[in-house]
Amino acid sequence: MDDRITHELFDRQEINVLIHPNPASESFRVEFYTDQESKVNLSVTDITGKIVFKKYLENKSGFHTEYIDKSQIGSEGIYFLIVQGENFQATNKLVLLK
Repeated sequence: MDDRITHELFDRQEINVLIHPNPASESFRVEFYTDQESKVNLSVTDITGKIVFKKYLENKSGFHTEYIDKSQIGSEGIYFLIVQGENFQATNKLVLLK
C-alpha cells in the first residue's frame, strides 16, 4: 500500500509524504521532500488527537528519511502522522498492527 499524499498549503509549498510499510507491525519509514529549509515537527497522534510521539528536525531543503519504531508509539491501532513545517502541514493515516 502506497500512502503517498501531496499537500499544498499556505504559500503553496508542496510536500510529498510516504509511510512505508503501512500498515506496519514493527517499525516504519517516513519519507518527505521539501523545497525550502524549515524546522520540521514530526508527530503521531491517536484517534482522539493525543500526541503519542513527537520529534523536531532541523532540515535543509531536499529529501528526508526518518525511521520510527512501533515501541516509540504504543500498541496497535489507527494513528495520524503529521509532518509540519513553517509553510506546510501534511497529515497521513498510519495503521499499526500486532
